[in-house]
Amino acid sequence: MRIRLAVALLALTAALLWAGLASADGPLTLEGRTASSLTVSWSWGGQPASAWDLAWRARGDDDATAWRSVRKGAAQRRHTIEGLEAGVRYIVRVRALDSNDRPFASLQGAFATSSAAAAGQSLDPRLRRGLAERLMLELESSRELCTAGTLTEVSWQISGGKSPYALQIEGVPVDVNADNARINCGALSEAEAADEDAALAAKRVTATVTDSRGVRREAALDVVRVRALPAPTGFSHWSYPHFAVVTWRDVSGVGTFSVPGSAPDGRAIQLQLDAYLVRYRPDVSTPWMYALDKRQQGESPWARVGDGLHMLSVAALRDPIEQFTPDALTWSPSYYYGRVQAPVNVAVTATHDTVTVTWDRQPRTNPGWVFLSSSGGLLIRSFGPTQEAGQGTVIFRNLPPGTAFEATVRLDTNGWPGPNETTALVRTDPAPVDFEPPERDPQNLRATATNDSITVTWTLPYPDPHARHRVAVFDAQTGHQVVSRWTHDGETSVTLTGGIFPIWPSTRYRVAVYLLSSIPRGQSEVYITTLPVRAAREP
Repeated sequence: MRIRLAVALLALTAALLWAGLASADGPLTLEGRTASSLTVSWSWGGQPASAWDLAWRARGDDDATAWRSVRKGAAQRRHTIEGLEAGVRYIVRVRALDSNDRPFASLQGAFATSSAAAAGQSLDPRLRRGLAERLMLELESSRELCTAGTLTEVSWQISGGKSPYALQIEGVPVDVNADNARINCGALSEAEAADEDAALAAKRVTATVTDSRGVRREAALDVVRVRALPAPTGFSHWSYPHFAVVTWRDVSGVGTFSVPGSAPDGRAIQLQLDAYLVRYRPDVSTPWMYALDKRQQGESPWARVGDGLHMLSVAALRDPIEQFTPDALTWSPSYYYGRVQAPVNVAVTATHDTVTVTWDRQPRTNPGWVFLSSSGGLLIRSFGPTQEAGQGTVIFRNLPPGTAFEATVRLDTNGWPGPNETTALVRTDPAPVDFEPPERDPQNLRATATNDSITVTWTLPYPDPHARHRVAVFDAQTGHQVVSRWTHDGETSVTLTGGIFPIWPSTRYRVAVYLLSSIPRGQSEVYITTLPVRAAREP
């Protein structure tokens, strides 16, 4: 009698559990059902839960991946599960989660949806034919972080069921035999775009596969949307006769290409190259052209051949696939660049003591020089990088009258061969009747010394902000040059402490200053004796 009673109680308990009316921790109740949905609720009197994990799968489907789930808040104890098959019994499980999202108790029941016949629907093919082999669909994204508005590649794995299969991703039919399909990760909302601190929601990608028997399986995955990488900064470039090179600072988080390469010893290796997208055009009236820039960090800068002034803008890529959605990227302001060409419209004019050289400037070119040479010597004027178009001008003053000169405008090419200079000839006019040749020697030359250094000062014979000098120190006894130094831009003071040969204490030296920005060149000199070591140490 006791055995029969125990068996009856076990059977009753099992029936209640299977019907969803009781569980080890509390009741799980079926409140309603249709052919495609189940509405369940539950009560709870145990340890307070921080949240609930509600999951379900078809009865008899023991595959761990068959579970579908939804998260519910602590105060939510009712949910309608939709999208179910008609006339199928489902296992429904509710797990209580603690503050760390760890389950500590569960409720479980088994409930069946209404039959397809009762709903006026055709029976599910699985009910008629059975499940010889379960149809499975798995999805994988090429990106975990997807820049908003760009693409990700979704690949799939189909197993079981009966081929051929029909596959849809995001409701769009795709070739089931393809390697992958590209889907857009979704653009930002206006609120997200306006708020730099806004958290971006995940993009849920859904797919459905149907086999030849009509059996259908759904799968989903999440990709997290993030903002586009910031635009590169720190642009600079070098101009050459046949092309221009543009560089910029690397952006943190930029993606990479993996391309085959070789080590110095010939071994095959995989190179990781940074990914940037460059858009460029010759002027604002021309549509942008795009090119993928692959470079090792800090190397292989962008280079393009072209005449005239060009403009470019650069965007950093988190993944190379972002090149196909340029409007979703953050672009740098347009940067202008141009290649070096031989100077054009070079004109040279002269008075009796000046030569003026003009030419058409080439925007965004490297620093250059103007050379003026004659049998009496060579003069040089340098000019910095040109930012805007216009006319370049250099004036040489205090020249000898009635003298033939050759003027050359040369643009810097960093040693790259090519046409980069233009030359013209000119002669200064004869001297006026009242002409007095200017003083060319450095004036007021003075020198002071310590035991191991000599300081030289002087004044210019005439105003010239570009005056250049060479200061040289010679041993007064042997005549051997000890050290020399060049000065620029009107500098009139220099301290020399020796070079390969030191300046010795208690030694007599000859100091000469040569004015290089004059034809003929001026020269002044003075003698100085360095202090003995002891005297140099006295306060």
